[in-house]
Amino acid sequence: MASEVSEDVKVQYERIDAKRNEQYKLLIRNPEFPHKELLRDGSRAWIAYRDARCGKLDVALYAGTLAELAKERGLVFLTSSRVVELLYLDTGVNTDRFYRFVSVLVKSFP
Repeated sequence: MASEVSEDVKVQYERIDAKRNEQYKLLIRNPEFPHKELLRDGSRAWIAYRDARCGKLDVALYAGTLAELAKERGLVFLTSSRVVELLYLDTGVNTDRFYRFVSVLVKSFP
């Protein structure tokens, strides 16, 4: 059961990380986006934070399989938040409530 949940979370992470990469590329290639250098620097800093947060901290707080699951769920959560940030930079619209609502629905109806 734990490995099935873990595989589901891995798939979720792969999908949301692909969206993060797609949104980043849209912004960085947009000739009208004025803050490309800040976006690059911020993205590098965010990746360093993500790797530190979803690695060492989860291993320190949890043991064994639970640590791996916590790490993967953390990756999904942080990456989802980053997608919302990138969408905001692109559109000026904060869609965070929408993604939270959808997330709740997905968990409620497996």
